[in-house]
Amino acid sequence: IVSADDACNAFYSPHPASCGVGLFHDYEGQITEQPAWMVMGAINLAGVTPTERGYEIAPHLARFSLRLPDVGVAASPGCVRGYVRPQRGGSLRLSVRLPGAAPRRRPAVWAGGRRVRARFRGRTVSFSLRTARGRAGDWAVGCGG
Repeated sequence: IVSADDACNAFYSPHPASCGVGLFHDYEGQITEQPAWMVMGAINLAGVTPTERGYEIAPHLARFSLRLPDVGVAASPGCVRGYVRPQRGGSLRLSVRLPGAAPRRRPAVWAGGRRVRARFRGRTVSFSLRTARGRAGDWAVGCGG
């Protein structure tokens, strides 16, 4: 249960279950903002933003890896790869921004293990990824597949 008030004690408090402002004594809950914001911060650094048709992926770091149950992104020089595990299947539109300078050559783009056509605009690559409900759909830009 997540309570809506922000008056809960921190995890290091002598009484971490003590939650609330004293108005209600028959309701217990726990604030999850601190751990939730750490995860949200990691997703933000990975640059994952859901859109109406899919995802925008714009990593803020040139070298990193983030693996969560429903989304993952890894970047290294000249390579960004990842996966999404959608709640329902279908075609997703991914827009991936490569970290660093725009590549001199257009990198290979892979979706679901196959090389696919993509649109390039500077450092941003857009392409479609076919997905199945609950299954990870893999993608890669400039990584060799």
